[in-house]
Amino acid sequence: MSWKGSSPIFHLLLVFLLAGNLGSHIFVHANALDCTYGWGSPTNKLPYLCLVSQDSGVITYLCEWCGRNDKLIPSASDCVDVANTVVNKGKLWTCDDGIKNALSPRPDGRQIVCRHTEQDKTINPYYCKTQVVFEQCPREKCKPPH
Repeated sequence: MSWKGSSPIFHLLLVFLLAGNLGSHIFVHANALDCTYGWGSPTNKLPYLCLVSQDSGVITYLCEWCGRNDKLIPSASDCVDVANTVVNKGKLWTCDDGIKNALSPRPDGRQIVCRHTEQDKTINPYYCKTQVVFEQCPREKCKPPH
């Protein structure tokens, strides 16, 4: 069997597979806000919060909806629990309920507060050194508060 004869068929198959996957939103939304300073899940009083770091300071947006098109979950690394026990061997830890910066400096340098939902549905804070995957919110679904 010659690879030369199957090459055009193989390329055509790849084109169809790629075209089929483009509809699955595997790419990050190009017009989304990256919540680089933090974010918060909606409550019964507030919608999603998206905090964006800029040279001029932090801008807070209130958003109807937030979520990444690539389906990644906001996460951080090098995290500890409230007892200062390292979780997940220092690798990525999901922050599925929000991320904010600690109000006061921590001696270990873990200034990121990651809100993580446990298997029993309780939400606990973890303290992390690096935010790795930012939450994203579609720009058209957000507005700065007045």
